Amino acid sequence: MPKKTVSKTETEIGTDLRFLNNRLTTSITYYNNATKDLLLALDVPTSTGYSQRWLNAGSMENKGLEVELDYVLMDRGDFRWSISGNWSRNRNKVTSLAGSAAQGIGGYGGQSVIEGQPFGVMFGTDFQHDANGKYILDDNGFPQEGTANEVI
Repeated sequence: MPKKTVSKTETEIGTDLRFLNNRLTTSITYYNNATKDLLLALDVPTSTGYSQRWLNAGSMENKGLEVELDYVLMDRGDFRWSISGNWSRNRNKVTSLAGSAAQGIGGYGGQSVIEGQPFGVMFGTDFQHDANGKYILDDNGFPQEGTANEVI
């Protein structure tokens, strides 16, 4: 069992601005956070009696910007009509995987999370293709797993 818990540190700075007697408002926030001791299932020699060991060993970071804009079109007593919009951007990166460049997360083709890449980027095995680019199928009609790994 893992002995640590996941920890997260975050820095956030923002501002709320109001104009035209509060009819036009905007909120802008920048954040930067780091999460460490993420739980990973690491492969161990089967001679130990196990195939994997769970460790708090991974880390990742997120940086982003959030912007919100609101404008009151009409304000008449009990009736208020406004329009709002928001925009956000998040940049994520896996910063550590227990000293390895990629960590398997299972699935057909051996998908992995890659250190130095965003969390959603996966590394996997492509299927074999013939000279015309068509899949090479086995006797049951399934594509044959290739040997080259590439970012998916």
